[in-house]
Amino acid sequence: MNDAEKAFLQSITNKIKKFSIPITVKEVIAHNSGNFVETLYSNNKTELVDAGIENFLCSISPYYFMASYAFIDFPGIGIIPFNLYYFQIEILKEVEFFKKIIFLKTRQCGISTIFALYCFWKCNFHESEYIDIVSTKLNKAQDFMSKITPTLERLPSFLKVPLVNKSLKRLKWANHSQMLSEPASDKAGRSDALSLLVLDEAAHYLSDRLTRGIVGAALPTLARTGGSLIVISTPNGLAGSGAYYAEQVNQLRVAEEKNEKLIEIDWWEVPDIEGIEPAKGYNKVLEKYIRRNYYNRPLLRKEAKDFFSSIAEKWKENGWLKKQHDDLNDILYKQEVLHSFIVFGNQIFSDDIFVRVKDSIKEPIEKDKLGNMGFKGFWIWEKPTPKKRYIIGVDVGTGTGQDSSSLEIIEVEKYEQVAEFKGFISTPAFGRAIKKVAKYYNEAYVVIEANGIGEAIFNEVYYHDEDPYNNVYKKKKTKNNVTRMTGWETTSKSRPLVTNNLIDWLTVDELWDELKIYSSRIYDEIITWIWKGKKADHAEGASDDILMALAIALYNREKAISSSESFIIDEKGNLLEYKEEDGEKEEEKEDDFDVLFMDSETKDEFKEKYNVSRDQYKWLISSNKQ
Repeated sequence: MNDAEKAFLQSITNKIKKFSIPITVKEVIAHNSGNFVETLYSNNKTELVDAGIENFLCSISPYYFMASYAFIDFPGIGIIPFNLYYFQIEILKEVEFFKKIIFLKTRQCGISTIFALYCFWKCNFHESEYIDIVSTKLNKAQDFMSKITPTLERLPSFLKVPLVNKSLKRLKWANHSQMLSEPASDKAGRSDALSLLVLDEAAHYLSDRLTRGIVGAALPTLARTGGSLIVISTPNGLAGSGAYYAEQVNQLRVAEEKNEKLIEIDWWEVPDIEGIEPAKGYNKVLEKYIRRNYYNRPLLRKEAKDFFSSIAEKWKENGWLKKQHDDLNDILYKQEVLHSFIVFGNQIFSDDIFVRVKDSIKEPIEKDKLGNMGFKGFWIWEKPTPKKRYIIGVDVGTGTGQDSSSLEIIEVEKYEQVAEFKGFISTPAFGRAIKKVAKYYNEAYVVIEANGIGEAIFNEVYYHDEDPYNNVYKKKKTKNNVTRMTGWETTSKSRPLVTNNLIDWLTVDELWDELKIYSSRIYDEIITWIWKGKKADHAEGASDDILMALAIALYNREKAISSSESFIIDEKGNLLEYKEEDGEKEEEKEDDFDVLFMDSETKDEFKEKYNVSRDQYKWLISSNKQ
């Protein structure tokens, strides 16, 4: 092998390594055409390459293609080589592995640009691609298409597949690939051959109905062709035209599927460009995190987000953030820069409550499993401790839309969150999961909301023919002269009791100091909790499944102390014998409680000492009398 051949092989090896191309040198050499040409890279350097090999490298790596040949039209500067940001590189490395990607992004971070070029890459280097890019308006659709023009015009001829049709709306290549860019409409996304659908600024289409119609029409085709869906946007609230986008973000935050991914891009991830003022001033901090590969290390990314979140909260002290705020106003600043889902309505909690809950967030010690069993959406902060007692609050979803099912597990003595589930799950599977979780957590006391489909979950747990679980909140219910047990019922009377109790736990300092909650999903839901009249409820397009499960658990905490496993806990943590109850009664008379002790001082002292509820206290005193 002569020096020229060695240099040729070394160049290929260097490209594979530098651009993380998933291929071997041997596989690359197999595409040798014998046609050597001098190529001009975007950095103005030239190299003698084999046309077949260079074409092959470009075809399997969008990262290599863009880093080597892409140009952009930068406002105020002109046509320049496309120097990719770190997070853009990492996105290009993984984009081909997913069938659905949702971007939750800050403004002006270059995502529309890389996906315009990504669409061009697919069409130019692959046959029979049909790509549809849907934008908010016609001029936005044309802007998206125009982003590829600098690269198209400068791409070396030996890499360029001839165009057979060219307009601001549609490009067609001789290899039967085509790229369509169009405004959002009832007709958008309707092609039998669609292989990629890109929704650009999806939260800002004319209506939620329109967005869902476009996606609904395209999904069957994408499933048939093995195609992909890419949704790019900044938030636009939780209701109205932004509802579908908010729903997709929230679903992937809860649990990502194998072929789906949520990618968040924050304002601080875009570095300052020399000479453009005002600057953020944090390039060196960002570079430190880039060297540590924060994009692929969730805990390190959280560390970076926490660092920059404190800066964003003091936006007046940073020139760049202040200018964004002044240019956009407060709401748009939070949406466009901080990619926050602003709730329009009467928020229940103030900013200081958001901060205290956010500061309490801890990463679970385990995710998506219970022992050796897979359990998607299940998070654990503390495994069960012998002799500790736990309560599980269960909120049952309808199984439609974004209404998920949830459960919260609280250690009753310390008021500490130990585990949580949120996800979409069938009725039988959820019933089985509740029993396994309850048994795992020391035969925990379970309170199942039995409204609607929740009654089927209660029956699956309590009335199962082969594996019933008895340590549950139960209440007699008579229907058609048949009396059976059912679970917790959320009514117009009971809902204010549990929600107001939860609000107290989060807002009253003395209660908050006692409560220990760690879930980021709780934070995501409290920021979208609003007053609807006198009712605490989630904003349109959001959910409060986790909050309701937590509220039910906290409200019924005392019942777990004297649950059907025959004990209560005294002030020293010792167990006292206790027999199983027959279920909650429909009504209680205050006098029934008062007559048990004529000496109110003795009564209060006993209640305080043993921390028991009215029902527990009544039974204990009645037993003692007997």
